[in-house]
Amino acid sequence: PRGLDSVYWQNRVVEHSGRAIWTGTSLAANLEQARQRAQKFRQLDTVSPQLGGVGLLMPADEDDRVAVIHEVRGELGEALATAAEHSDAVSTQSGAGLSVMLSAIRVVLSQQRIQADVPPVIAAALNRLDLAIEQFVTRWAPLPVEQHPAASQRIQSAFERWRDPRVAAVRAMLDPTPLSLSDVPPEMMRSYVASDGRVALEVAPDPAAITAYGEDAGPLHPAFLNRFCNQMSQVDPGVTGVIVQIFNSGNLIRESYKMVGALALIVVLVLVFLDFQRLDDALLSLAPVVISFAVTFAVMHLLGMNINPANIIALPLMFGIGVGSGLHVLHRCRIDPATRPLGLTAGTGKGVMLTSATAVIGFGSMMLASHRGIASLGFVMALGLTLTAVSCWVVMPALLELRAQISDALQKKS
Repeated sequence: PRGLDSVYWQNRVVEHSGRAIWTGTSLAANLEQARQRAQKFRQLDTVSPQLGGVGLLMPADEDDRVAVIHEVRGELGEALATAAEHSDAVSTQSGAGLSVMLSAIRVVLSQQRIQADVPPVIAAALNRLDLAIEQFVTRWAPLPVEQHPAASQRIQSAFERWRDPRVAAVRAMLDPTPLSLSDVPPEMMRSYVASDGRVALEVAPDPAAITAYGEDAGPLHPAFLNRFCNQMSQVDPGVTGVIVQIFNSGNLIRESYKMVGALALIVVLVLVFLDFQRLDDALLSLAPVVISFAVTFAVMHLLGMNINPANIIALPLMFGIGVGSGLHVLHRCRIDPATRPLGLTAGTGKGVMLTSATAVIGFGSMMLASHRGIASLGFVMALGLTLTAVSCWVVMPALLELRAQISDALQKKS
């Protein structure tokens, strides 16, 4: 229902996290199998390229990122390998030599800052480096020459403590090997890794594919849900998850109602046939139900409504009430076949109409419910029962009259 706190916070979570809550879950034997499935899932037009679960370790642009890493690694690889040699060479510089080298660095920095194509972030970093060198030279110049070796050694030791972990971190970032579970904190993947080594891959629907079914359409739109779940099943027949459970439960409910409806139709037809002892009367008693079902489904289609687990309950109710109304009309016609309109005499028509009206009022009040499923149930019941009453008042007498005329014509010919 719209307006509930749970719906409001659900929408806020989706908007702020950028993650879907209606997802399918594919269980893979290992990370390699999950990686293969991720590639296949991303080829589906209903699936978002941003996968969850262990799919966070295999981004959609992984190949592009690896190519960039190889490029940067080629540029920085030699510098990282010789970083220790360069720092050792600097540590052997005399005080005067160190000052000259730092002055040369400042000249290079000043040349870089005046270039127009230097990004603001890099220009700010160059300014901070130039200021740090200036402060160092200011503090270094007053030192006596005999203190230069000890000061240089202290500077070198501090620099190595700063340099070594950063060089190691850069080397780790330039590793082109795909991410594995050991590359992230265990807390991030704990919910997606089973004790037997299986891993969970979360598959989310693509918002662009959903909007193709309407601006207000959601991931549970029947047409999209059918495509999404069927496409996921092509990659992993054992895919599960909340959205798959909703899809399967909906199919199970529909198939169950179809089977039960067919059985009820057969049983009712047999009972009516045993009552009337005539097949044509048995079939005529079902006419209001058939007409109301056909027109109700047509109106629902025109209004964009779908059969859902809530309003599907209306089908057996409409069937039972509709058959009962048809039986009353047929029984009155057999009792009084001469008075017109056929089947509606002696208060039968009024009784059918009042019975249907009270049922329409009772079920129609459900349309006021805030729950859209219950409201749709009330609408379908009110519409179906109204059409049933109209069929009993308009269609049934016409069919009975037509049958009577055909019967009279056949008797005259004989």
